[in-house]
Amino acid sequence: MPDTLRKIAEADRVQAEILAVSERLEFMQMTPQSCAALRSLKALVRRELPIALDKFYQQVRKTPDTRKFFSTEKDIDRAKTAQEGHWGNISDGISAATHHP
Repeated sequence: MPDTLRKIAEADRVQAEILAVSERLEFMQMTPQSCAALRSLKALVRRELPIALDKFYQQVRKTPDTRKFFSTEKDIDRAKTAQEGHWGNISDGISAATHHP
């Protein structure tokens, strides 16, 4: 694919993602003010989330009713990584959707 077409395809993909996030924000009744509030917490969430998840999964390990959902430590690591990614995507999506028309 020529470089120009690749750039156009990437721009289209980004616009589609922004539209999808914007639609989700509208569904959740997120206002520009609430998005700004979440954006202002992004650095805090990124810094503190790993600590909070470590504590959460310590409790998961101690509790038979929750431990049974994870066969191995790798499963717990994957879940933790997925949650970190999820919250990163939320804050990144909110930033992208509220900074692009």
